[in-house]
Amino acid sequence: MKKIAIMFVLMLACMSVSAPSPSNKLQNNTLAAFIASDENIKSIKADMPNVTIEKILTLTPKKYKEITGKKLGIKKAIQLKLAQKKIKKYFRKNNTSGDIGSAGYIILAILGLGFIGCGIATDWTGNDWIICLLLSLCCWLPGVIYALVKMPDYDLS
Repeated sequence: MKKIAIMFVLMLACMSVSAPSPSNKLQNNTLAAFIASDENIKSIKADMPNVTIEKILTLTPKKYKEITGKKLGIKKAIQLKLAQKKIKKYFRKNNTSGDIGSAGYIILAILGLGFIGCGIATDWTGNDWIICLLLSLCCWLPGVIYALVKMPDYDLS
């Protein structure tokens, strides 16, 4: 019991020490400046000037055809996916409320609670934390491996 309490205190200490650094250049830009600087996002916004960022994040080729009346070509489809990925990454980097730091993430993964680290890192969106939970329930080791393999996908700086 003493070891568990010590590990818990160490985990909390690591999570508070490894806070994100404010030196990230995207944090200093506004969303409008970020959109204006990215060619893929500008290209998508040029075709649909009245579409919001939230709508771009949920846009599919079928919805694009409904909005514009034109079929989405391969080049535009790639631009759309890149724009969606960059916008999600921007929001993830600028959302510091869910950051646990890499040390806290590793400790959670090793303790078999990697699904909590995945959930916090993604704000409980997506399937990564569910997969990690299922793997952790099957046996401790697959959950740890999955959590550590997925760690580079999250910006835990």
